[in-house]
Amino acid sequence: MNYGGSKEDFLNKLLASTKEMERVLNYNGNIFICIGDRQAMPFHYLSKVLENTNLKYQGFVVWDYSSGYRTEVDVFDKKLLWFHLTKSNSFYYNSLEIDSYWQGYWELPTSNIQSILDSELATGRNKFLEDTYPIEIAHRFIKIFSRPNDIVFDPFGGTGVTALSALENNRLFITNDISWNMSLIAQDRIELYSSNKERYRSLND
Repeated sequence: MNYGGSKEDFLNKLLASTKEMERVLNYNGNIFICIGDRQAMPFHYLSKVLENTNLKYQGFVVWDYSSGYRTEVDVFDKKLLWFHLTKSNSFYYNSLEIDSYWQGYWELPTSNIQSILDSELATGRNKFLEDTYPIEIAHRFIKIFSRPNDIVFDPFGGTGVTALSALENNRLFITNDISWNMSLIAQDRIELYSSNKERYRSLND
């Protein structure tokens, strides 16, 4: 996540958003939130969450977007942290999938959202945000930590990566973003995917 203004203002706004996530989260649900790695921002955020909410910290994974996905504890410019937060230590997980998560390393294809919507022919859009994360990351979190027909909520939905993964994995979804333009792109992508599922299947299967 990027921040404008002071870092304290950013952290307070992010904390307010996290409290809303806590409010709507099911008792055995899971939150995964990606925080930028610069200037120790992830750790300032985590300390605020633990001081000001009842959420429980379950650990973190690291997305190394310079060389695929790995979970090394090595925070540099091209690595982003995903914090795992829950309401309860009895959070849901898929026991058939969890071993690959706890082992700390996932080999993921290098494809991203472009694998699903290769040229977005129905909308004429062909530009992707630089910070679009690989959909395989969403697949992993959704498949391990939710069940079919669960609701996946992404309050920082961007251009719809999480929503598309939820659709492909037979989950319901709610997605929104502060950027009206990104929300429109997400809507177009979701509609395109929904009407062309066979064409735009990802590498998930």
